[in-house]
Amino acid sequence: VIKQIHFNENDVCIFQLSFQFDGQNRETHCGVMEFTAEENKVLVPSYIMKFMKMQEFQTITVRRARLPRGKFARFKPLNSDFFLIPKRKEFLERVLRDYVALTERDIVQVEYRDRMYDLIVTKLEPGNAIQIVNCDLEVDFEEADEEIQSDYYSRKSLINKTDDSLFTGHGNSLGD
Repeated sequence: VIKQIHFNENDVCIFQLSFQFDGQNRETHCGVMEFTAEENKVLVPSYIMKFMKMQEFQTITVRRARLPRGKFARFKPLNSDFFLIPKRKEFLERVLRDYVALTERDIVQVEYRDRMYDLIVTKLEPGNAIQIVNCDLEVDFEEADEEIQSDYYSRKSLINKTDDSLFTGHGNSLGD
């Protein structure tokens, strides 16, 4: 059942999405670009589906959320090459202008020079979920953890495969 929601024009429209995966509740917060989906349907961006390990047509819980205005966010890159980006704080601050909210343990994907970088949100202030619209958000970074990177990218559930045959063809060497 979806209740009609009334918005104050100064309100930021934020929703909490939650989903059960392997007996654990995964949740994140996001904003709405437009209300154009069919009734009782929610269109979720692929990066959120990947993070929450959702598949199409699965049921999720959607609740209206009111979050405190963010003051601080710390991120941990999954690849140490992220630290090669010049002025990475300013770069990330520009990227975050496209976000409405952050939740601890979210994965934020950023693209720099045709390469994708994944950053885990490790700490937020003043709460474990914040809204980041029209606020002065200070960002900081933890060192990349290559072990986390390896584990994150090797999990088959992230690519929605249930079998071990990621590649069923054969390959040829170029050279030698």
